[in-house]
Amino acid sequence: MAGSGTLTKQQIVDDLRALGVGPGMTVMVHSSLSALGRVEGGANTLIEALIEAVQPGGTVAMPAMPGSDVFDIETSSSTVGTVTEIFRSYPGVTRSFHPSHSACAIGPRTEYLLADTLDHPTAIGSESPWGRLSRLTEGYVLLLGVDQDRNTLLHHPEEVVRAPYLSTIERRYRAEDGSVQTKALRLFPGPHRDFIGLEPLIRDGNAMRIGKVGKAVARLMHAGTTVEIVTEALRRDPAAVLCDNPSCDDCVMQRAKIKAHDLAQYDFTASALLDELVDDISLATDGGEHAGGLRAVWNEGIRTVEVGESLSRQLLQNPGALAQFADALDGMGMTLSCLHCGLSAEGFTGDEMRVREWVGKAAELARQLGCSLLKVPSPAAEYDTEATTERLRIA
Repeated sequence: MAGSGTLTKQQIVDDLRALGVGPGMTVMVHSSLSALGRVEGGANTLIEALIEAVQPGGTVAMPAMPGSDVFDIETSSSTVGTVTEIFRSYPGVTRSFHPSHSACAIGPRTEYLLADTLDHPTAIGSESPWGRLSRLTEGYVLLLGVDQDRNTLLHHPEEVVRAPYLSTIERRYRAEDGSVQTKALRLFPGPHRDFIGLEPLIRDGNAMRIGKVGKAVARLMHAGTTVEIVTEALRRDPAAVLCDNPSCDDCVMQRAKIKAHDLAQYDFTASALLDELVDDISLATDGGEHAGGLRAVWNEGIRTVEVGESLSRQLLQNPGALAQFADALDGMGMTLSCLHCGLSAEGFTGDEMRVREWVGKAAELARQLGCSLLKVPSPAAEYDTEATTERLRIA
């Protein structure tokens, strides 16, 4: 076990071996150099110790996610730690060609891990370095001084179960001929996860050993077993890797996508009446993208809303509120299924021309909002409202 003071390469090797790192292993390393304490020779010494610890026949790999707008395999630096950037340029190390989830490796399993990853439609799927690592009998993840939130492998089970909150993104890269190309990546992970919360499951599943390397807490995890454990957890609970903090916008948004996916399995459309949530139309769209009433509905997985008498009247009388409401609907991917005309039954007992004009304005409002159903109280039957509303259905 390493003592106090400066860590030598041999001390690091000894600590790694005591943790369980051994010959023939393929190890994906996520690390914090500073967490180990003072290392004689810095990152290069740590890299040398890792390589020695898996000899003979072992492979060391590290993530090398680029931060540049256009990925260049030769010049794009790694943004996931000092050690990974130095490892990228270390003699004998190969880097995978991937615009979002590049990785580097050295050892006999390098080609197996890194070859042709750009040919596949996702970033952390079965043919990514992490997916391939999980199929190796001797495939491991080593966390040195970092926690599970830095463990890229844990995104792989999300793709295995096709988690509803995964998205499609585009990333650019420089091809061999120098041209800039764009790659669409499906089932892309992000943003926030509570991977730390998975640690008890992984530990109880006998997939992880915990020890010390220098001053750093170190976790050695069997990749295949870890993927099996987390995949099963996600099948039981699609939100298993999300936090339950109501102030975490990322996880609230992702839980909403799970709820929307669940609702879509039924043969009906769930709709919410906004008038039951807010009494002022400005509150329904308060904050634009972070809309109040609309956001509350969206967070429950519901993408269709109705506007009742009170809010409809406010929309008809306030062009500014109408524009904001329309923008919020569009920005959140929501639809308006029914619009009240804004007049109560008593409102239809007055001047016929005034009523006809009001209903006509309501019909035009419905068209502007993409709504085909206008709700008109029964006294409207006395008037030619169908002619007024043309193709709109009368509720």
